[in-house]
Amino acid sequence: MIGYKVQQLPSLPIDIQDEILRYLTYRECWRLCAVNRPFRSMVLNWAPLWSHISINHNAIVPDLFPYASYIKNSHVKSMHIKLGTEIRWENILNFVATRPFYAITQVDLNIPCFTHEQFSIFIQTCGNRLTSMTLLIRLRDARNVRPDYILQHCPSLVTFIFTGWISYPINWNSGISLSTVIRDGWTHPRLSNLSLNFYNMDDFMFNPKYFLQVTPKLKCLCLNVSHMNSPFLPQLLRQTVPELTTLILDGYDDEDNSMDPFKAFITLPSNYSNHSRYSHCDVGSSLTTTKGKTESAMSSSSPVLRNFVVRDINFRDPTIELVLLQLLEEFSKQFVLLDIAGILSNDALEGLGQEQFSSLEHLSVNFHRQWMINDDDIRHAHLCLFLSNATTTTNEHHLKSLSLKHINRMDDNTMDLLFSNKTVPVATSSISTDTLTANTITPCRHGLKTLEIERCQGITENGLIRLFQRISEIGAQQQLQKLVLCNDNPLSMRIFNEIVNTLYCLQELTIEVDVTIAKLKSFFKKWHDASRTKKFFKLDIRHHWQEATVKLDIKENNNVDDPSLLIEQLLETMDANAKQWNYALKWKGGHIYNIAEQKYSNVTFRKRK
Repeated sequence: MIGYKVQQLPSLPIDIQDEILRYLTYRECWRLCAVNRPFRSMVLNWAPLWSHISINHNAIVPDLFPYASYIKNSHVKSMHIKLGTEIRWENILNFVATRPFYAITQVDLNIPCFTHEQFSIFIQTCGNRLTSMTLLIRLRDARNVRPDYILQHCPSLVTFIFTGWISYPINWNSGISLSTVIRDGWTHPRLSNLSLNFYNMDDFMFNPKYFLQVTPKLKCLCLNVSHMNSPFLPQLLRQTVPELTTLILDGYDDEDNSMDPFKAFITLPSNYSNHSRYSHCDVGSSLTTTKGKTESAMSSSSPVLRNFVVRDINFRDPTIELVLLQLLEEFSKQFVLLDIAGILSNDALEGLGQEQFSSLEHLSVNFHRQWMINDDDIRHAHLCLFLSNATTTTNEHHLKSLSLKHINRMDDNTMDLLFSNKTVPVATSSISTDTLTANTITPCRHGLKTLEIERCQGITENGLIRLFQRISEIGAQQQLQKLVLCNDNPLSMRIFNEIVNTLYCLQELTIEVDVTIAKLKSFFKKWHDASRTKKFFKLDIRHHWQEATVKLDIKENNNVDDPSLLIEQLLETMDANAKQWNYALKWKGGHIYNIAEQKYSNVTFRKRK
């Protein structure tokens, strides 16, 4: 390449062009088209540009029609279509029908409707090769295709995510369409990941029985449990899906609040693995094998349910509460991952406190702001017992990640039960008798890598410091690597010093503070000295600055005239101590000194430098 100029790029051999263009993003490729005609021809004739076709009325990608001559059938591997009107969707569908893209394996459709006729046209193009389909239908239309019909006509599907309306559901019974193929002995040969999320669950009672009967190879299942007509879900899972490893229950039942089904499949593994990345097609297989378990154990007749996720469910519903208690009784000892977000009834919380999570490695609890336990001693006792049992496993499994959010009674006594290294008495109670009884917590064994505590009330400086000290006692090879502290109480210098002294294996740190910039700089200096110049892998600071701290900073820095210089000095300190970092400045009590609230990152800072 020595002696060549950028203008000569279109004249280079194709293999060299290909190597160079692979370094560009999709947006950069389209910008390169605008240079001149040779560059335009080079980019548009580059086959990988068309491997993923995206049509979005809010995105940079233009409509396909002007570029039809450049798109070869075998080039397109996946499609993402998000359209606002039915007319545009029909135009795109006609375009696809006239140029059959027989190599498409993945589609993501966010469309107003999907009629049987449109589905037939689409399936003629890629039905036998389609391995992943994400379908979101936004309008209630009697012509819309239903998920059971799609399963029967897409035999190669591995992942199927359906979200939207079931039109006239009173006339729809999935058993009618599936019972015939069940009688004939038909089952779907490949489906591993299934998500069914209906917007109008209040219009009908959904029973997943027939879907599960035709998908015996299912490994990951996401269901909306609002108005679900299946009170004996554990028995149904045991009878129909012996390979199931991940169960996600969603409580939202309307279009505005419905959980994004992508999050159920994409974010689940990455939340609990160190820097892991999975595609939604691989989640089922990725979560199938658990350390220390043999393949023969995984293939037993009963589901080896390792991952249980509950999102925004109100367990005060008796049917949903019954489902939870049955699942806990059946599978709690084999849970590796437990993620609970929602409002728990007293009976549900008591049920959690009575179970022994002997295999648990990842725990997340989010009670939201609406659920109050600070005025209920019995409810708080059950919470203590649950957290104690979940964080003090004594077998070969060790808790690797813990996330606690919106728990409004995390006092010192509750904090001291986490990862307790000695036998501790804890009071529990029975809801039926309203009496407190004494229980004990067994000694703790853990290898915690991730700790997140956000918006929990009652946490004190002493409670946090004792928790850090217990975590540090397990040895340097198993110390905490990721810490998130975002609570209403400010972090003191004692806590900063304890982080430096005991958590010196940290790689990622997220904190919310309202201290002076001088104290933050002092923390980084101590970290730099204690860790022997070791840098954070990722650093995120949310800084609440107020007039009192600004004046103190100005005074400590020889009455500097411009406080923005202090921020610049802090950014330089962060850049010297972290590979990736973010800094968000927020005013507490109003703007002063003409300094705007702003977000900074290592990317923008280094470009500016």
